[in-house]
Amino acid sequence: MVSPAQAAQGRRRAESRLTDRCRIVRRTKSITLDEHGNYPIVEVQVYPPGGEADGPCALKAVNIFPEDVDAVGQNLVLQSTELGLPMGTSGDVETGQVVIITSSEFDAASVGTEFRIEGLAERQTYATLRRFRIEERS
Repeated sequence: MVSPAQAAQGRRRAESRLTDRCRIVRRTKSITLDEHGNYPIVEVQVYPPGGEADGPCALKAVNIFPEDVDAVGQNLVLQSTELGLPMGTSGDVETGQVVIITSSEFDAASVGTEFRIEGLAERQTYATLRRFRIEERS
């Protein structure tokens, strides 16, 4: 059996490896028209909470063998990616929200990349991170 102290230690260790920074937003259309007669997109930040600019996160390729898919005569390569977030501050993150990578210690090319949250990757009793399946937006 895992004690509360051991679980907290595991979370601290896992969170110390979150070397990227990101923010997560919910995007919806406004209910009021702008000056051009359009309904603008409104962003509401859900992670990190409390108005911080960004929070710790980590990206992980979980399917190291990409899968070829034939979609309407086009061959596409699907590869699964997982987003890890701290347990204590990511409770409001949900499917459909957008992840924006704001900095990366080891992969500067990922800065500015956007992903859509496809779902919670797993639920575990002794989880050290909250993990989500994500898909890159183009």
